[in-house]
Amino acid sequence: LWVVGLMNSVNMLDNMDGVTSVSSLGILIGMAFLGILNQSTDSFWFAVALGVAASLTGFLYHNWFPAKMYMGDSGSQFLGVFLAWLGVKFLWNGLDNYGEPVQAKQVIWAATFFLGPISDTTAVTINRIMKGRSPFVGGRDHTTHCLVYNGLAQRHVAFVFLAIPLLSAFLGGVWVNFSKSWDVLQTIFAAVYFLAVLISLFWTTKTRMAKAKMK
Repeated sequence: LWVVGLMNSVNMLDNMDGVTSVSSLGILIGMAFLGILNQSTDSFWFAVALGVAASLTGFLYHNWFPAKMYMGDSGSQFLGVFLAWLGVKFLWNGLDNYGEPVQAKQVIWAATFFLGPISDTTAVTINRIMKGRSPFVGGRDHTTHCLVYNGLAQRHVAFVFLAIPLLSAFLGGVWVNFSKSWDVLQTIFAAVYFLAVLISLFWTTKTRMAKAKMK
């Protein structure tokens, strides 16, 4: 579910110039930050992640609005599977800074790192099902489109989807990673952050301007 879900989420997010590139790059930077905190920068997969991040940086030069090069399904689905696998290895099955299994922190940790694609897919799926449409059919009703409908420039939308994984990585790498004990209060704070971002992006699809454009 995790791998297939993220593969499709990253693929669905590839609907506007630069968005999937910067979102994936932000997640990879977060993974690198996590590797530095845990002193695991000598691993083979850390080097592979840096290599993919470097290739995305070069690609982004041509994929930035107005794009001259596009990722397509092959690129976005590869990124989705690759990022999902890194999530399994370093988040679901990883150790925190104390060398302990993440255990109850796993779901929160992984979900916050991939909050951008998860929020967009959730919003699109809910809206299309409520309208009696298949969530697997393409359309211009993504949160990225709705941010533009609400007044943001396309390049600014890309910055939003870069900021989300960077902020989430910071919270996941510092707050979650260095919390030796985990209690209900911390779970509530993490859930509030997750829901705040998800609901904010979902709300962009419900504004009057967005609804007028999506008719």
